Amino acid sequence: MIFKKGNIYNNSQASILRSCLCAVIFLAVTSGNNGLAQTVTYEITKPTTTVGSLVSEDSPAPFLAAALRTNLLADLVGGVNAGVELPAGNRFSVAADLAFAHTRIGNFTLQAIQGNIEGRYWFKQGRNKLTGWNVGVYATYNTRFDIQLGGGYQGDGYFSAGLSGGYSLPLSNRLNLDLSVAAGYLYSPEIRKYGKPENGHLIWEETRYNVGRFALTQVRVNLVWLINKHSRNR
Repeated sequence: MIFKKGNIYNNSQASILRSCLCAVIFLAVTSGNNGLAQTVTYEITKPTTTVGSLVSEDSPAPFLAAALRTNLLADLVGGVNAGVELPAGNRFSVAADLAFAHTRIGNFTLQAIQGNIEGRYWFKQGRNKLTGWNVGVYATYNTRFDIQLGGGYQGDGYFSAGLSGGYSLPLSNRLNLDLSVAAGYLYSPEIRKYGKPENGHLIWEETRYNVGRFALTQVRVNLVWLINKHSRNR
């Protein structure tokens, strides 16, 4: 319960003044020795103790976290990616990510544009926001991709959907380290396989159409920055 200082003084000030009659009361007391009247003054001052707002320390902080995140593993291979995660109630959150890669280092090539959405359920709630064990569902779409390392694959995009799970560890008041994996069904309308390049040219080996399978689809090491003032880990 919260008590406001202003309300207490407004309600009680009038009654205090009426009961005291005035700020100074004079009492005439007759002295037995000299017959003179002595005046005793009593001064009533305003209490020095103030009543402030009383807030229970046990009240839980509101679940109003918002965060930015980036996958450090994608950053290591030259990709650029960023995402945002927002709460949806006390135990749920919704995240969206966008990644872009156009890297060529020697025989290694990675080109892709990927979008990802995810909904997560958090087993722990309280003052630590977006922290602890979680499970969720996700959906990913990747446009035309090229992955080569002395041979590799090209395709006209793929779609994946499935389940995710992980653990988010608080590093400081503003940073979390979010570890997660995802597995689900992956589908691509066309995948072309290439062998080891010769004279700077890719050697085509085969083309597969309507490829679908269940697989491990994501490994994430997210660095998460809590950006809302209510989302601090406490």
